[in-house]
Amino acid sequence: MTTISKPSSLLERQPLIEAELKRAVADNKSPLHRMLRYHLGWIDQMGMPERHASPDRVLGTLTLLSAEAVGASAAQAVPGAAAMELTKAYFQIHEELRAGTPEVAGRPALWWHAGASQGINAGDGMYALARLELMRLEELDISADRITRALATVDRASLRVTETLYRAITAEGTLEDTPEAHIEAIRGKAAIHGAACALGAIIGNGSPRVVDALRSFGERTGTAAIVREELRAIRGVHGSSRSQLVEMLDKRRSLPVLALLKMATGNDRAALTATAVRDGPLSDERLEKLAVLMESTGAVRYCEETIQQELQEGLEAMKAAALPADAADRLAELARFAAGTH
Repeated sequence: MTTISKPSSLLERQPLIEAELKRAVADNKSPLHRMLRYHLGWIDQMGMPERHASPDRVLGTLTLLSAEAVGASAAQAVPGAAAMELTKAYFQIHEELRAGTPEVAGRPALWWHAGASQGINAGDGMYALARLELMRLEELDISADRITRALATVDRASLRVTETLYRAITAEGTLEDTPEAHIEAIRGKAAIHGAACALGAIIGNGSPRVVDALRSFGERTGTAAIVREELRAIRGVHGSSRSQLVEMLDKRRSLPVLALLKMATGNDRAALTATAVRDGPLSDERLEKLAVLMESTGAVRYCEETIQQELQEGLEAMKAAALPADAADRLAELARFAAGTH
């Protein structure tokens, strides 16, 4: 698999975002904040500094780049960037708990480490901190009107994600979902990507036209990034990737799986159906065959084409913002990186 270099725009802004997150979370020594620091990748289960690098702060960087594109400074917009990363963490914690995912990025998920009840508590804490970060914009001379719009932008996007998750949970394990419906659901989840871009434009006092254009850009390119994540989950069958693939198959919660269910015919479809309604656990051999089947039936190609289409539509939507060329290039480069394209 080709490794895609991280954009300089991401590498240059991550330290600023990380510092703001630590200002919001790390200074408080309560047990709750210790859980938050664990999820954010700064400490291990024993509370010792984590040796692994922190995750890429793509959402926060989208906020900073969008703010800079309309004339604000990164320093002025960084509370908004941190707010988006904390909002993302809120959804991650709850989703990992709901899905029963025991391991994430090679270490125990927060709920597995701290317990389900405390996992819920930690997720809610992330969301509260996100709102406090947005309110901190007042300290940086952002007007009350823009702060109100910023809060509404993040809350509306979060509600849209929650409504999307409700529909997805209702459809789990049924044959009602289709690839097309799942793409629409992914667009709902990508509302926080759209909010990240719109938030930056609001902080920078961009016009409604610019805010809307960047929101559309974020939602479409965010959809491409989420499809890429689902596709990566079926590339391997061991460790956390194995558990992800089993869950995706059982609950029909992945575009590659839904595309496979639609495209498989004859003996392939019979084998797939038998696997989906099995009584016992899946063997590694069966999972390997499923991964091969996704390639041979065209399910993977369908996902790749979807990624390209969503990415291109997002880039087209950004044109309505009429951003300076260098600012547009930085946003496009980050979107391509997140979508796993060149």
